[in-house]
Amino acid sequence: MPKVLIAEDELIIADMIAEVLARNGYDICGIARSVAEVIELGDAHKPDLAVIDLHLADGSLGTGVAHRLRRHGSLGVLYMTGGANDITLTANDGEACLRKPFALGDLVAALKTVEGIVNGKDAEPPFPPGFEVLRHPLDQHMPENPEMTAANLKITRLLRQQAALAGFGGFAFRETDLGKILTEAARACAECLEVPFCKICRYRQEENDLLVEAGVGWRPGVVGSVVSRADQSSPQGRAFVTGKPVICDDLSRDAVFALPALYADHGIVSIVDVIIKGNGRPYGVLEIDSPQPHSYDRHDVDFLTGFANVLAEAVGTTKRNKLLRSAIGRMKNLVADKDRLLTENSLILIEKNRLLEEKSVLARELHHRVRNNLQLVYAMLCKQHEQAAEGSVKEDISAIARRVMTLAKMHDHLLGTGLSRTIDIGDYLRVAVRRLCRTRKCARVRY
Repeated sequence: MPKVLIAEDELIIADMIAEVLARNGYDICGIARSVAEVIELGDAHKPDLAVIDLHLADGSLGTGVAHRLRRHGSLGVLYMTGGANDITLTANDGEACLRKPFALGDLVAALKTVEGIVNGKDAEPPFPPGFEVLRHPLDQHMPENPEMTAANLKITRLLRQQAALAGFGGFAFRETDLGKILTEAARACAECLEVPFCKICRYRQEENDLLVEAGVGWRPGVVGSVVSRADQSSPQGRAFVTGKPVICDDLSRDAVFALPALYADHGIVSIVDVIIKGNGRPYGVLEIDSPQPHSYDRHDVDFLTGFANVLAEAVGTTKRNKLLRSAIGRMKNLVADKDRLLTENSLILIEKNRLLEEKSVLARELHHRVRNNLQLVYAMLCKQHEQAAEGSVKEDISAIARRVMTLAKMHDHLLGTGLSRTIDIGDYLRVAVRRLCRTRKCARVRY
């Protein structure tokens, strides 16, 4: 019973796939959501087949699994993806690809085809909808020709590298996630130079070391760890310090460097390091690694150097875009604060107008009460005046009544209908003098 490992970030889909494969005679040895989980399950169970989603959790790519798992022996890989056009898949990555959405019955048929390919059988149609057998990178650019010369192979390899470089450039400048950009760069470099390992190291100024920021083929724990100091004691350190490529065709014959332990753990024999430049301080180092002695020529180094330069520009663009998005975010916050302040000012203005209106109502009520009180006093004086006998008392009451009336008129003139009215002092003085003269001239007034 073939053992199958499933790598799918959507657990509901993964459970459905596991159920249908189990019904069709496959032994499901595990379900994983990320490259690290896939490698851990692969090391533990050594599956015969793998059904892998191209885009896994945390932004990792399923293509980072094939080289690592195939070290245990023959492994058939079927990719599931809805975005296969974003990344070029070849026979170096697996046997076949099935595009989403697909029927679960088609998945079983596709996996049986992959099983046949692994067992040495030719894949023959009819194939399920969306199914594609992956071809060798050389086959994608030139037709089969048993008499192909070494020169033609070299030209084909150069064309493949140029196509990979152009494809990565388009991917890098569309993608905003730096982690995905670095991972895809490592995958493309490893594929184009036909090696199972590649890593990208970032320089940390304060620690003066090189940290593995992304890579393909490595065991869990390598990515995110420090590989070496940024000095000439290691290949990547020398490439970073000198700015020149460092090529080691066979590390076993080179005792110059103090090699990190991960080289022995993965059986690394040959490497190439090139610097990833940047605006001002370099970003770090791009390195390819192989477990077999390898002879790298000038074209390979030129390809890696060009790739590193494109990667450096992509890193710089990502950083600038991040700063731009941060600035836009701050501007949005400022605009939001401005709108909030305008809203608060509008509410304050509304409250101010309400208070003014309330003040105006109170002023009118106060004026009304004062006027009524003065009217009441004046009416009572008039009544007393009518009832008083002729004489000095009657005259005194009349004088007081005139003064109360004058006070009422002056109150009306000064305050009007509101406490905040502007007063014409000239007109006020003219009226006051006129009333004073009238009061003085009239000894007796009839009411």
